[in-house]
Amino acid sequence: HLFAPSHICLMFRVAKSPAELKAFNTGWNIGWFLFTSVYLPETLTFYGNWRRSRDTQRIKAQPFSTLPDTAKNATGKDNYANGDVKRKKSALYTKTGDKGMSSLYNGERRSKNDMIFHTLGHQDELNAAIGVASEYCMLSNNGLQPMLSEIQSRLFDLGAAVATPVNSSSEAKVAYTKFSPKFTARLEEWIDDLDAKLPPLTNFVIPSGGLSATHLNLARTICRRAERSVVPLVEDDLVDGEVGRYLNRLSDLLFAAQRTASMRENKEEFLWIKAPADDA
Repeated sequence: HLFAPSHICLMFRVAKSPAELKAFNTGWNIGWFLFTSVYLPETLTFYGNWRRSRDTQRIKAQPFSTLPDTAKNATGKDNYANGDVKRKKSALYTKTGDKGMSSLYNGERRSKNDMIFHTLGHQDELNAAIGVASEYCMLSNNGLQPMLSEIQSRLFDLGAAVATPVNSSSEAKVAYTKFSPKFTARLEEWIDDLDAKLPPLTNFVIPSGGLSATHLNLARTICRRAERSVVPLVEDDLVDGEVGRYLNRLSDLLFAAQRTASMRENKEEFLWIKAPADDA
């Protein structure tokens, strides 16, 4: 839009009279004024904004370690988005555990091979497995996802209790992380509600019945492992027994949830069939 068509016509037309020449000069002056005062600045501004926007998007798409030199200012710091942003160290790594030690909630440093960290790892794995099962339940719209999401939060509370050994933590910290029996009672309410609507069992159920059910069953087996790892800690009075009771009840709930998912999704659950006796 730099030149109007009328201005272009005037440029290539030969004036035939003084009046026409005057009109041509007037038109040319107006055109040049518009070009230098309006069109050109607007065009340059638009082009500059486009270049900055494009460069910003390129910078955002690259990790900081691969930023080109043009993305750095005179001090060597990275330019990011609109203005300079100081690159801070991520809180994701601390380097304090590089030698195989880690901290509990009470500040105590222990080997990562300590039974407490093994137990916390099993609970973390259980939470992740429930998360996968929850996603499948949400996709199938079987109504179990809200319950599973609440359980995932309670597993964080459970981990806090495990990470606060009773024999080496202050009374205040033990009280703050105490795992309430009401959480176990909540599981029992869910179990009673789900099991009342399920057909009675006549045999062992083979892990089956759709993606939601099979992932819930996998979470159940991990829950059993997490429960086994807690037993020594409870026996040594390091962890409150309510932690073990919750995990024991949770595995029962996950079994009921597995069967419920199969029923609500109209998936067939397969039963164990005993191998025929060998003919002798």
